[in-house]
Amino acid sequence: SPRGMLEKDLIERKTALWKSALIAFVERRHLEAAAAIHVTSRREREEAQRFGFNLPPIFEVPNGVDDPDAPLPGEPSAKVTALNSRAPFVLFLGRINWKKGLDRLITAMRYAPVVSLEIAGNDEEGYWHELQAQAAAQGVSDRVVYIGPVQAGD
Repeated sequence: SPRGMLEKDLIERKTALWKSALIAFVERRHLEAAAAIHVTSRREREEAQRFGFNLPPIFEVPNGVDDPDAPLPGEPSAKVTALNSRAPFVLFLGRINWKKGLDRLITAMRYAPVVSLEIAGNDEEGYWHELQAQAAAQGVSDRVVYIGPVQAGD
């Protein structure tokens, strides 16, 4: 099962002091002031509760489930083959929108000079043009690639 950001054991194993302090001093206020918390499993709910914070209602909504009628994957598509040829890479898969923080990710690319950023998703608002301009201004446009929408079978 996936490990969420609020899993106490995972946090304690990786730079315990730093991450525990971050959760206790920064995230605690955000979590306790939230209207609700979304977790994807009972385990994530239990782990969040182990912090002992005064949490708002926790709602368990699992990640999507496999469609038993979906076709089994065959040979990788041209998009996937091209993606794999540019390793190492960061893959963003989602709607191309200012809310997703892609501007911050593009700015961060300056600090990862051997990594490319592959962006896949629908650009219904034309935000990609703004991101292209930002990538050029940051000097990383040669490593930021827009793949476009991805459908089942791609």
